[in-house]
Amino acid sequence: MKEGEKVFVFEMQTLTPLDNIAKKCRDPVIRRKAVALLRRRPMREGIRDSLLSAKVGEWIMGIEEEGLVDGFIGEEWRTRGMSVRLEEDGRRARVSCWVGVTDSDRREGIIEL
Repeated sequence: MKEGEKVFVFEMQTLTPLDNIAKKCRDPVIRRKAVALLRRRPMREGIRDSLLSAKVGEWIMGIEEEGLVDGFIGEEWRTRGMSVRLEEDGRRARVSCWVGVTDSDRREGIIEL
């Protein structure tokens, strides 16, 4: 296999667990390691894409770490209700989520692939 070449498999192997860690882990060091692993080797497992997962994880990190205090992300900064929709051109994804424990703060963005 050549450097930078994508791999595709039908079953779940490592991508889904790393994707979940990148989106949900409260430890910034572990979360960054998961994102780095997602970027290291571009691959697809079923409907998941490692590079998109890495970028979404970074987007969520950016939101949640706005409220980082002494290395801890409080509940008022946790994201939920995550949505990722690929644009028709396949080069961008529209992302959105709720921040905190109420439905009052909705964040949206575009991720370039």
